[in-house]
Amino acid sequence: MKAIVFLELLIFLLPLGLIAQEEMKKGQSSEVAILKPQELPRDWHWGCMEVDTVSGADIYRAYDYLKGREPKARTVVAIIDAGGDVTHRDLKDRLWVNRKEIPGNGIDDDNNGFVDDVHGWNFLGLPDGSDVPGTVAADWEFLRLCDKFANVDTMKLSRKEKAEYRYFVELVMPFSTLRLYPDSSKIYRKKVEVMHERQKMRESVGDDLNSLKIRCYGNNNLLGANAMHGTHVGGIVGAKPTDESGANGIADVELMFVRMLGKGDEQDKDVASAIYYAVDNGARVINMSINKFFSPNKKLVYKAMRYAESKGVLIVKAAGNDSFPLDEYPGYPNKFLSRKKTLRNFICVGSIGPYGEVSRFSNYGKISVDLFAPGEHIYSTVLNNQYKEFSGTSMAAPVVTGVAALIWNYFPELTAEQVKQAILQGVESWKGRRVDLPRAFGGRKSVAKVVNFEELCVTGGVLNALQAVKIAERMAGE
Repeated sequence: MKAIVFLELLIFLLPLGLIAQEEMKKGQSSEVAILKPQELPRDWHWGCMEVDTVSGADIYRAYDYLKGREPKARTVVAIIDAGGDVTHRDLKDRLWVNRKEIPGNGIDDDNNGFVDDVHGWNFLGLPDGSDVPGTVAADWEFLRLCDKFANVDTMKLSRKEKAEYRYFVELVMPFSTLRLYPDSSKIYRKKVEVMHERQKMRESVGDDLNSLKIRCYGNNNLLGANAMHGTHVGGIVGAKPTDESGANGIADVELMFVRMLGKGDEQDKDVASAIYYAVDNGARVINMSINKFFSPNKKLVYKAMRYAESKGVLIVKAAGNDSFPLDEYPGYPNKFLSRKKTLRNFICVGSIGPYGEVSRFSNYGKISVDLFAPGEHIYSTVLNNQYKEFSGTSMAAPVVTGVAALIWNYFPELTAEQVKQAILQGVESWKGRRVDLPRAFGGRKSVAKVVNFEELCVTGGVLNALQAVKIAERMAGE
């Protein structure tokens, strides 16, 4: 392979879409007695520091405050993710049901373009029931840029070219699998061949990755690769607890599973199609526990998110698990339509642990991340009626989504912008608190940089369901 000079990032990067991190640093705090993870209650993220000595989202006290009231609605929440186990005992009674569709008859009864979409849809599906195999987005970017920057004299690059070179060095190179092999090797050539074969397979179903004119593709198989991730996320939002489980979803909701994440990186077209599907089928909140740094067709996703905004649908997205400053390295999707315009219906969520610490893995950004929420050792549903603890911003986002759904259950007259405002204004302020700057696992040992918490997100605070509910109540005039 041609020699390529690059700045080595001293990190191990974990693509958020592929797997949630299960083993994280056990944080410490000088302010409270330290609980070992095995001593943490499974519902710690529902608690609060004042009562439970954990940095939970104060959900129990929010429900105490609402005691005596009857919910006015049951919010539809779309889990745009890797699918879900709709047979799980804790989820089967909390599913969105397309009542216009007759299950299993092979007919598009409601004429919406999707056959037997009873509980959601799979945008990765092929007609034979299998999935389109995925590829790594960074590998496509590597193919596009490697020749351009081989043996390049950076002193002769223009400002625009230097920015692209930095993008190649600091983002493409660490994520790409192709960089590990000489371009003359059999492995390299085979990997490239497989990439093109999979691209042709996608094109063979009649879809165009660069256009939203075709949005009715896929199948209704929601239980594909990595469905455990979506099942866990959905359970955090709305699992109905049973005697056997101990898992407890935040709100009584209708869960709509929309699959666009499998083996490999999600396609922008699939993300956009999933958003349109969720909005057109009645979702009020969309949870997207995904993050990526390559979005070649981001215009399609922005169009879909603006459509959601126009229909009053709130989007909650995970910040990502790379210990990255998103103000410097934008993660996608994000709220920035342009330098001067942002989406009004978008919330980006970082992760905190149970001991008052910022999760070491969490991405952050003073203008890119809106708030932080509990995201470590979160107990929820997984496949085959089982339960596990996962950690990641994938888990923090649905805690916020669940609180948004809780608010809408009791105050359904509020708009998406009002619910967002209630959540962001209701945060528990951590301004002035000194915290360790997130840093990746696997790098060289170094002393953590300490910063004020307000440097990590827009609000300078962490989710507080009780305060959000009180603000929503005032907005509703009750």
